[in-house]
Amino acid sequence: NFSEPMFETKPLTLLPSQGLLQKLFDTLHEIVCVLDVEGRFVYVNKASYRLWGYQPEELIGKRCYDFMVPDDQENSLSATNNVYKGVSIPSYENRYFRKDGSIAVMLWEGGWDSNDKLMYSAGRDITERKKIEIEQQQNRYELDRAKLQLEMLMDRITDGFIGLDDNACVTYWNRAAESISKIPQDEIIGKVLWDVIPEPGKSKYQSYYHKIK
Repeated sequence: NFSEPMFETKPLTLLPSQGLLQKLFDTLHEIVCVLDVEGRFVYVNKASYRLWGYQPEELIGKRCYDFMVPDDQENSLSATNNVYKGVSIPSYENRYFRKDGSIAVMLWEGGWDSNDKLMYSAGRDITERKKIEIEQQQNRYELDRAKLQLEMLMDRITDGFIGLDDNACVTYWNRAAESISKIPQDEIIGKVLWDVIPEPGKSKYQSYYHKIK
């Protein structure tokens, strides 16, 4: 339910004795916030300005879902409802729009206090980390594709090609190598070459391997 609230939410007021905590929260580079049962901010530290571009007073009384990327609203609402019911959710991710329109990927931790009827949460901006993860996934995809294309090319040629690691374990064995040696690929991959190749080739290959190594 993303309808407008029917009553006004008042900011959470800290007692004088909590002034030190306030200063501590405002020095953090994580967003520390408190939400009511409708998902409205009742407290936000000053990291909201550093990470999202919003001053705390711009968020107080507003629903967190209104600043969230629409595709993440339903999952976040479902996770919040589960927390209300006592389900343990150690952390979860969602995306928020910054004031300048860019998107921040947030990692949240926290919990629901049934006595206060409030959700206490802390969120880290992991946007850069997610970008790196996506780039790494793309690089792995490109590497796997290049490897597959190379293997397909090697399988088309009539010369036998094999790959060995530092322990002389077979890492690659093309079709021509299968045909020449009469040893199927699945019977030699991962095994030490000398343990599989019969004489007289065994001694010849072993000697050559130690020379080039």
